[in-house]
Amino acid sequence: MKKFILLIQFCFVTLIGFSQTNTITLSFSGKDAQSQNVVVLQSVLIRNVTLGCDTMLLGASPSVVITNSLGIPENSLSGSESFAVMQNTPNPFFGSTTVNVNLIKKEKLTLSVLTAQGKTLSTFKNDFPVGMHKFEITSSSPDLLILQVTDGYTTKSIKLMNIARHKGNDEIRHIGAGEQTIANQYKSAKSSRFIFHLGDSLLFTATANGYQDGAIGARPMQSASYTFLLTPVLLDGFYVVGAATAYSALNSNARMKIARNEVTQLDRASLLELYIPVRAIKEGFNIISVAGSVQTIYHPGADFGIATNVTWNEPTVPFQRGSATKTGSGVFAVPADGMYHVVIDYALSKASIVPVHWGLIGAATPVGWSYSTQMTESAFDLHTMSWTISDLPLRAYDWKFRYSNGWKVVLDTLLDVGGGMKGVNFNTNLGGLNAGQSLPDPLVPGGMNFTNGNAGIYTCTISYSLGSLYMATMTKTGELPLTNWTGVVCDAVGTGISIDNATAHADTSAWQWGNQMPADNGGIPVVTNSTYTWTWTRVILEANEGFKIRTLNGLAPPIGGENFDAGYSELNIAASSSNIINNSGNLMAIVRKAYTITLVIDAANSNHKEITIVEF
Repeated sequence: MKKFILLIQFCFVTLIGFSQTNTITLSFSGKDAQSQNVVVLQSVLIRNVTLGCDTMLLGASPSVVITNSLGIPENSLSGSESFAVMQNTPNPFFGSTTVNVNLIKKEKLTLSVLTAQGKTLSTFKNDFPVGMHKFEITSSSPDLLILQVTDGYTTKSIKLMNIARHKGNDEIRHIGAGEQTIANQYKSAKSSRFIFHLGDSLLFTATANGYQDGAIGARPMQSASYTFLLTPVLLDGFYVVGAATAYSALNSNARMKIARNEVTQLDRASLLELYIPVRAIKEGFNIISVAGSVQTIYHPGADFGIATNVTWNEPTVPFQRGSATKTGSGVFAVPADGMYHVVIDYALSKASIVPVHWGLIGAATPVGWSYSTQMTESAFDLHTMSWTISDLPLRAYDWKFRYSNGWKVVLDTLLDVGGGMKGVNFNTNLGGLNAGQSLPDPLVPGGMNFTNGNAGIYTCTISYSLGSLYMATMTKTGELPLTNWTGVVCDAVGTGISIDNATAHADTSAWQWGNQMPADNGGIPVVTNSTYTWTWTRVILEANEGFKIRTLNGLAPPIGGENFDAGYSELNIAASSSNIINNSGNLMAIVRKAYTITLVIDAANSNHKEITIVEF
């Protein structure tokens, strides 16, 4: 083993020494010319202007080792050959490396990795179209290896040096194909391969999704790194632009997105939104429409200002709304630095700007669906912000994110949107893409409730980067203590609770729903260890009317526990009367008579609730 390690070390030093004297390494990366954010590259074309040959690199941050004057022998193509093999990158490697094979015609190839002693470790065989193909090679143990590539007529090989153990198997995988081979790739009037001499004039051209191609010229004499500053491709759409934002010129990161009309919870093409940090300076910002070469600036109308006649389910912080006009002048401005929700409906010529302060709300949270549990905001920043809450008790129920204690903002109440519905509103909450989603990703405006399947103490964070969607993490840090339901009063409530019951009376809570009736024993449970039982004996239920079981008046109990309302989903159907059916989530009897209702909560089982209803 010691001799083998020394052999590897000798080969590694030899390779390094060779690169220092005969090769140079060129590395490439990309940045957004305006934001300076990292841009993922697709390819870099290297053209030797001096000698008239070129080669293409694939990958997010590609690099290449170029041999001075000799080129790379394995890359050469004679007139009868159909493929070229590039030297692997990196080499030496630590368990895994990649190799590019370029085909100038459709071909069936066989790739094999062998030890220096000739033992075959892995093989890959397939038909491949014209173009550049990338393969990943993994090796389970350090060794000097040989990669052989053959089309049945021609066989080419390169040396691979693995200097670290790999947990996986010995394997060759095809991991991607590039664009069709450039016509003169590895060919020119002067050469059939890519050749380089120190000081040759090279032109590098980079491509990246969503960006214009970038070019850099150089005459490299030694290893170097090059960064392309790309100007983003500007798509048609609406943009938030101004000195109060991160961008005083049009930028793709500030392009507004289509929003849902909260009335229908369907996308409305003319309703656009953008969450964006804004500074409180008089220069403000405008909303600019881009349609090809035509740009239209939207200004606040005469009636744009602090909203009045705010409804109960709109944000509780002062926010702005009103008309947005293409004529006149002026800018939209905000009263304080912070995150804002900027919305425009260009078909209605109406807009709104709302301060954003995120929180959590729902039955899983400490105060239920009544109020939001607020999160702590990070320091103001024009590009990135976050909101965090620690030591959050989160029970095994539904919840959502919402901002500024509101569910929506009303833009219009008259527009007929079909199905008997009118109006245009936008959502001020984030949910999940699907019902019952447990993790807060992806975050969808107006989406479905999240369901917490694992009660406990959590740290929750929402993170934001301009130009990207909100991201959230939910990390469990501890277990919830058992709830003590001792002394907590529960009542049955709804139009299904008959006023003929001796202890029933009209519902005086905010629900205002029929009648309410406390459980036996003054409404408090019988306690057996961690199990709590409430009983309603001989309750007269009205036929075809709904009801639920809840904590008294739907409020959080004064000692321990949580507020809740329980309905058909908590019913033990098998143990209950067949007269009890589902009424849109409520409980309902189809026969008017007396029943006994029992509610059991198991505190040791995440406060699991079970209702049984039997005929008296």
